[in-house]
Amino acid sequence: MMVISDEQKPRILAVLLSHELVRPSPFMFGDLNPRKEAAIVSFWREIEVEAVARWATEHPGTRPSAWWFWTAPEALRQQVGGSGRPTTSGRLALTAHGPPGRNPRYRDVALGDSLPDYQGTWRALPLFFIDADPADPPVFEAEAACLRRHHLLSVAEARRLTEADFRPVALRIAGGNVVG
Repeated sequence: MMVISDEQKPRILAVLLSHELVRPSPFMFGDLNPRKEAAIVSFWREIEVEAVARWATEHPGTRPSAWWFWTAPEALRQQVGGSGRPTTSGRLALTAHGPPGRNPRYRDVALGDSLPDYQGTWRALPLFFIDADPADPPVFEAEAACLRRHHLLSVAEARRLTEADFRPVALRIAGGNVVG
């Protein structure tokens, strides 16, 4: 397995502990090297408990992007309304370091057997849809609602949340893709 150097760790940690990470993970670090992803996942496992505790203190009701990729109990948050159904087909943001719509550098990629089914997500929200109507966009549970459903909110964290933190999230859709 590849080893992450001490020099690389701060940069990788900053990306892992962001709101901005878009799946698939190896693309965000510049290549599709599976050994590189294994090293990053291993690094995440080393720091996960402390990192999530610190994150939850600073951002209650949410988790860092790396948690959604490698720790979350399910690949997608629950769709609670609206039209459309998630799919792994679409345009994939190869160089994205931000949520959908923030990074205009896209490249068409044929999603097939070479990429797993969970590709094309941001914080456990799908990026691509079939039969989504922009007038009736897909609606998903909030991060805080997902965490509460799985009993993953600490008592202290839950006390800091308001009703607004649990409101479902309506996604903006254009051409079957989530936009900004």
